[in-house]
Amino acid sequence: MFPDTMRNKLKNSKGQKYVKSEFYFKTLTRFIYFYCILINMDNWKPMLQKQQKAQVIRIFRPDEVHALINNIDIRDESNWTKSRESKNLIESGFTTKDIQTWMEFLLYSGTRFSEALIIHEYRDHKTGANLYQGNGTIFLPRYKGKKLRSIQSRTIYLSYKGREVLEKFFETPILPAKDEDGVKQVLTSLGTIMHKAGERIKLPERTLEYIYQEKIRDENGVPIKEMVEISQFVKNPDGTYSKMLKENYKIKEIKKYVTTNGCTVRSFRKTWESWLTAHFSGEQSMRDRVINSQGHKKETAWTHYLDISFDQEDLKNIAEEVNGYGVID
Repeated sequence: MFPDTMRNKLKNSKGQKYVKSEFYFKTLTRFIYFYCILINMDNWKPMLQKQQKAQVIRIFRPDEVHALINNIDIRDESNWTKSRESKNLIESGFTTKDIQTWMEFLLYSGTRFSEALIIHEYRDHKTGANLYQGNGTIFLPRYKGKKLRSIQSRTIYLSYKGREVLEKFFETPILPAKDEDGVKQVLTSLGTIMHKAGERIKLPERTLEYIYQEKIRDENGVPIKEMVEISQFVKNPDGTYSKMLKENYKIKEIKKYVTTNGCTVRSFRKTWESWLTAHFSGEQSMRDRVINSQGHKKETAWTHYLDISFDQEDLKNIAEEVNGYGVID
């Protein structure tokens, strides 16, 4: 509900109310929000990212990720130029709001996409049974399957915002990802949708260098092979040892460049880990909890995100996002 004083302000000269329901008021509020984003789009801070070979993965600040998710539009036909699967999502009954909810869950749970599929699959609307423990944690059981990667059991901790998103997440339709190919198609679709949303709000891009390995071919276009030494040894007839040889393709290294805004599905998990690392960096007791919750085995996973350069404004906003994380009711 919203106060009558606000309703009374929205009148014309004849005293007629333009806003007669909460729906119209919320629509107006949403319009003002997007307008504020539009007039500030050129004021984004420099891009934060992690680079893995040719892939650049953006690390979002809180204001960036909320602007991106709010500007998702799966019915934008420009999404389909690189990904026909976007159309498949619509035909499967998905709405833009459903996709936004999935992205919010990937962010606030810090789970891999394959793990989110499992959590969603385990919920039961009839009995109310699911993997959520009702105390701010999700118990993810050990899973070993063909269509999804194997995972070890662990407890996932949620912030207060994560708990709110979880309720909406369980009400969304099932993504059309029934096998490995389906998972790849959905990931391609979501990645394209995210990239387009990033372009729409004019998130800064970066041009980065990487080394591409290309097979050397003969005049007929056939890849050339050669024998190369490997780190294993074989015993010779005279009792000495020599390195084993293995047939490999001859390759050449080419320096290439990629320009991208770095908006990918993997950004959500890495962003959440970066936020937790930045917020709890001075709390030794929380380090193991974060590492285990994210499904890591080594402490290097914690130090991997310590070099993300969040400023004081970012840290203040991050504190609001992770509020309630690790609290068990």
